[in-house]
Amino acid sequence: KHGIAAPLSSSPEHIRAFFGNVFCFLPLPVSCNLPVHVNAHFILNASRRNLWRSTVPREVDDKSRWNENLLNAIASSYADFLVHARSYYIKSEPFEDLKTLKTSAKCYYSVFPNWSKGQKQNQPVPEGPWLKLAEDVYRKLASNNANLLATIEFTQSTPSTAASVEVPSGPGAQFSVQWHPPKNQESSSSQVYFWAPRRDHNDAPIKPILEHIGMKITCAPLRIKNHFHTVKCDIPETTPSSVYDYYTQCSGQVSPNGRFPCAIEATSFHSIADFKVFTMYFLQPSESELGSRVFPKPPFGHPLLLTADGQLRNFDKRNKVISSQYSQLFPESFEKFLHLELLNLKYSTDYFLAPEDLGSYATVQKILSKALPHELKTTHVNNAQGGHIAKPMLAKLWTCLSCDKTFSSHLDNILRSWALLPSTTHHLFSSINTILPVIPPTSVLIPHGRADFSETYKLLQHLGMPFLATDVVDADVVQSYCPQLSDYECILTNLYHLHQERDISSMITKDNVATLITYLRNINFQVCGDECKTHVKALPLFLTVEGNLTALDGKTVYIWPLNACSAGYSKWVSDRSIVFLDRCGDWTRLGRESDLEIQKISAEELYINHIFPMFSQFSEEERFKHLKHIRDRLFRRNKFNLESRSWYEKQLAQNFCSELRNLHCLGSDGEPLRCANEVCNHKKVIFTTFAEHFCFLSQLFTSSEHECDKWLEFFCAIGLRESIT
Repeated sequence: KHGIAAPLSSSPEHIRAFFGNVFCFLPLPVSCNLPVHVNAHFILNASRRNLWRSTVPREVDDKSRWNENLLNAIASSYADFLVHARSYYIKSEPFEDLKTLKTSAKCYYSVFPNWSKGQKQNQPVPEGPWLKLAEDVYRKLASNNANLLATIEFTQSTPSTAASVEVPSGPGAQFSVQWHPPKNQESSSSQVYFWAPRRDHNDAPIKPILEHIGMKITCAPLRIKNHFHTVKCDIPETTPSSVYDYYTQCSGQVSPNGRFPCAIEATSFHSIADFKVFTMYFLQPSESELGSRVFPKPPFGHPLLLTADGQLRNFDKRNKVISSQYSQLFPESFEKFLHLELLNLKYSTDYFLAPEDLGSYATVQKILSKALPHELKTTHVNNAQGGHIAKPMLAKLWTCLSCDKTFSSHLDNILRSWALLPSTTHHLFSSINTILPVIPPTSVLIPHGRADFSETYKLLQHLGMPFLATDVVDADVVQSYCPQLSDYECILTNLYHLHQERDISSMITKDNVATLITYLRNINFQVCGDECKTHVKALPLFLTVEGNLTALDGKTVYIWPLNACSAGYSKWVSDRSIVFLDRCGDWTRLGRESDLEIQKISAEELYINHIFPMFSQFSEEERFKHLKHIRDRLFRRNKFNLESRSWYEKQLAQNFCSELRNLHCLGSDGEPLRCANEVCNHKKVIFTTFAEHFCFLSQLFTSSEHECDKWLEFFCAIGLRESIT
């Protein structure tokens, strides 16, 4: 026979201060240091102060075996007592006061055997056969898998609209106890856990959250779990790893219908703040990624992702979202972004879309397509008064494009697809547009020293050149896409296309062309590509002999020769595809004329190819000017070159003199023109005697005796008749 007795006090302190004695019908001077008295028909030693022990070492006699069997029976009774004693300490009716319920639970678990070394100093613990008895109690409890682990359940008779995992209180709040076995083989969601606070962590906020998502946490002290562990019965406790495993296995019960995505307010978390506390509980420092945190196991396939639209979702390895502080710029794509309030959790980048991931740019493009007006998906658009995108919004977008790694890594493709480069002219450009906004000279240090572009800058602004709006985007962000004033060839290209779009001829004048040419002379047209040459020739930079500025594209261009007369110019250069440039114009500073396909032409070639064929169109005065110019400046030189050793000079002189002899150049306005050999020397009597039968030089050539002699000498040299043959 045997029996045990425990105090039924409602004070846990009173029970913990109670240390049971051993009885064998009468009290023995022996303490078992258990929270119960033990009475049994033990066999005692001769002094009746202790249980019988065999006098032969390592040999168990019948008396010792009796005591062992009796202690085993007491352990079974103790285990049964703990199961049946539940109702004595914790009533089955609901409690209105949580503190009272917890006190009752403490009283109940105070009667469990305890030999923890963490007890108060000098507090006795069971030893010897009583320690074995205590261990056997836990073995039998584990073997029976008895319902002795209490969890506190909240019920409320009065409806509440509160959405919080805080412990409720107030009128209508009621608490009851549910009992669970140490091991639940039926369902992971029904397994009970011991609450195990972590050192150096404030875990208080997480416990009600875990209970609210369905995790069953016993109010039994952790020492109970440790004693079960001693007898090889492991009951899980709350650790980041165990909580993570529980959630990933039982996450379906968090959502009302067991499906995701689901609004966070509709889940058992109720709020973003509680979900954040929950997530922080099991995140741990990454070993491979400095400063970031990882889940105990990969989260893919589990509802651990809260996106910016407030939806709780499964992490999807094939459809990752973006972790970005700029998600508010893209309200139509919130489902593609991590919620802003979770950014400071510093998740590992492995969980989110990385620039190198397949489909990364496609995701970014979809986000932009939803956020930006389709009018921006072009190469150039007028955004006057923020017609397509407001300036503040554009500035925020550029902050995202320049600072967010996922977006900035695709900046090249983004700018090729969208007109987002802002300009001071309120136009937006893509990076593949023929005209690009130029970085102002004050924004970026010119690589080749402190070149002074102030005058050029003013002139280009006057011509309508778009400059980068640096109050929207920093110049250093787009310097790979927008030229600087030190990028001379790029600026020339811009000017060319600007001129093609809107004729800027009227804005380039003799007063400012020198500034533009001084700037463009930094281009070496001898070594630059054909494109640069084409571009500069298309601009109205070249001063003609008429005093106008013209472009050279599509024209045959000559330098106006020395010793040439321009009388009647508009008549013999009626073909606008031929241009004669002022040989002293500013254009000469651009480089060698041959680099720009500008040809040299001699005065003789000018007359042979251009002036002589149009001589009949001139007035008598214009013909006189040309003939006088030839007489005074060209004829003597060409007569000399007829004997030149240079084949070219000799041939040119022969051609010039031949053309001059055959030139119909003499006659008054309205009369047919004659060659020199059809006109007679008026100083020869033979001709003047019969003057009515001959033609003579007009009065223009004979008004002065001195000039008359010069003319007669000149015309005689080219065939003027002096005799009758």
